[in-house]
Amino acid sequence: MSFSGWLIITDAFLICIAILTGGFQGNVALLFGELQMITFLSTAQLLLIASFCALTFREIKTNTHGREAVGGSLVWLFFASAFVVAAMDELFMVHENLDYAIHGLLGIVETAVSDRIDDFIIFLGAVAAFCVLFLARRGLRRFSSVRLLVAAAFAMSFVMIALDAGTNRPDLFGDGDLRIWMAVLEDVVKIAAEAMFLIAAQRCWQTARL
Repeated sequence: MSFSGWLIITDAFLICIAILTGGFQGNVALLFGELQMITFLSTAQLLLIASFCALTFREIKTNTHGREAVGGSLVWLFFASAFVVAAMDELFMVHENLDYAIHGLLGIVETAVSDRIDDFIIFLGAVAAFCVLFLARRGLRRFSSVRLLVAAAFAMSFVMIALDAGTNRPDLFGDGDLRIWMAVLEDVVKIAAEAMFLIAAQRCWQTARL
């Protein structure tokens, strides 16, 4: 079975286990919480993406020379670093804590808008990553086979950010089962987006080795 096949089956299996386990214990979102099983799955996927980006950087740096080596490899170094940062954020809740720090430093009273500062930070990060990818597109033409996959991954990432913002407080989905299921959906979409990025990164590494 291919790498993508194993990844999809593993993610689907773990998500089903998380939902069923939480359901039997009376809280379907139990294993989707911070520092629970889905957090570790997400962190692992982000670190794998970073690893494939780093491997692709090394392949291009080793096998090409001059401007092509610099321009074509630096974008992979950027994304390797970016996904390591994303993994650390996932594991240590950096942007959530930054939200609290901003409120404290500025003396802001938490509101429905200010409470979503952390979601806006993640949104800006995703936009910045997309802009870097767009600006580096000429140097990435050899990897055009994953273009649609990466575009779909970015689209799902923005959906995930919107769901995260929507479930941050009970003002949009209430404080009952709907909000819980939307929070679960947010994590499922996140895992799916990461899986798409991971499949794309692995295929790019394979292409770089040719």
